[in-house]
Amino acid sequence: MPYSDTPTKQTQRLSLQPDASKALRRTESIRKYVMSPSPISKSSIDTSPEFSSTFMSRSGTEIRWKDRTIYRIGRNVTAGYPKDLIEQERQEAEHHLLRILLGYPYHGPVLDILKSSSRMNRKRILDMGTGTGIWAIDMADLFPHVDVIGIDEVNIQPELVPPNCEFYISDLTKPLPYPLSSFDIIHIRFLSTRVQSYPSILSQALTLLRPNGLLLLFENFTFIPPQTVHDITPKGVQAFYDCYKRSFSSSGLKVCKLEDVVGTLRGGGDIKGDLIKVPIGHGTGRMTQLSKIHLINLKAWIESTRYTIIEGGGYTNNEFDILSQAFIDDLEKEELYTCYHSLWVKKPTNVSQNSE
Repeated sequence: MPYSDTPTKQTQRLSLQPDASKALRRTESIRKYVMSPSPISKSSIDTSPEFSSTFMSRSGTEIRWKDRTIYRIGRNVTAGYPKDLIEQERQEAEHHLLRILLGYPYHGPVLDILKSSSRMNRKRILDMGTGTGIWAIDMADLFPHVDVIGIDEVNIQPELVPPNCEFYISDLTKPLPYPLSSFDIIHIRFLSTRVQSYPSILSQALTLLRPNGLLLLFENFTFIPPQTVHDITPKGVQAFYDCYKRSFSSSGLKVCKLEDVVGTLRGGGDIKGDLIKVPIGHGTGRMTQLSKIHLINLKAWIESTRYTIIEGGGYTNNEFDILSQAFIDDLEKEELYTCYHSLWVKKPTNVSQNSE
């Protein structure tokens, strides 16, 4: 299987301080929410400006649920995730955390693709499932000579963006309004639990990719719970993850496994990647602060699963509270790591447009 666990060496490192400050600022409001026993107030929900675009078709629906705004995945699916300000800040804090750890907002041979971009021959990047748009904006700032497009079903992107960055709202379960071989890089991150058919999105991404283009994936494909350095998962953590997986499946969504992803991508080009472990609440040096940010962010993620576990899995609020508290107790007393999969696929140069 053409999948490698060999890390890719980065040729240079970017400044870490600006992103550390951003992550800390984002984390402060998350900390207040996670540490508070009372639900978040209505005044802190949906305060971001609405985003309008030419593509307004979406497969899911937005509902109000327990003082939160939930985007329900698909009209016949009882799974969903928050789209309010707390969730947006959680996503952005996680972006800045990973940005610091990786040194870049990406992981893979991106510079090899973008270095030949020029005013006369501009490269194009598509961020599928862009969320708040933070990754697309970051890339647009880093590469002003590249056009970056972010697309999502949820309208939470900002209006003030770099001139080379655009956002659109569209149904990700249907063919996107772009010709074949339209993009040099396509980026997909944390989308495997937010769509009804993740493999079909990967297949579509490969058709939209130009020959010699790059598909970047960053996910937790196999629902791997936090583990110790010896790959041991505490009982409280495992119980919560089992509950989440069961609720996810009961909601009408398929749990996407790593082998399914590799099988879908195998015909699209050479597959490479890394398994990245991030410490939760422990570490030395600069990791001391970063791991604490990660712990707070993970607690906010736990709360974001409440809708799917209760409405999709049939658990009660009290049962969710017991499961989540056992999870948090293990996070705080054990030295655990979050496991991420980073994959990239380079499309062969000899693929013709007709063959796609």
